Amino acid sequence: MNARLFLTQTAGAWKQTIMTIRSADQVYTIRIEPAEIDGGYIAEVLELPGCVSQGDSLDETVDNILDAMILVLEVQSGQHLSVGRHEQPDADRLPTELSVPVRVAA
Repeated sequence: MNARLFLTQTAGAWKQTIMTIRSADQVYTIRIEPAEIDGGYIAEVLELPGCVSQGDSLDETVDNILDAMILVLEVQSGQHLSVGRHEQPDADRLPTELSVPVRVAA
């Protein structure tokens, strides 16, 4: 993917950075915020739901989210999925219970 990065920091205290990646036919918006608990940074691509990454430094976070983007886009391309805007899930369609198998190592 050929892309140009435009980095813009929000006004006031350092709360988040918005990065825009423009490819030939799509614009992707990456929001990067400081992680409150463990330090470092958290990044998400708003146009690719579930495309989230983190890193200890801003550079590492940018590298990680770009890697995650490439993987998500490769999967979507292979499955012919469309890329849409991030939307909040419909509460009526969310499961009320979630069962996750757990294996404990001896």
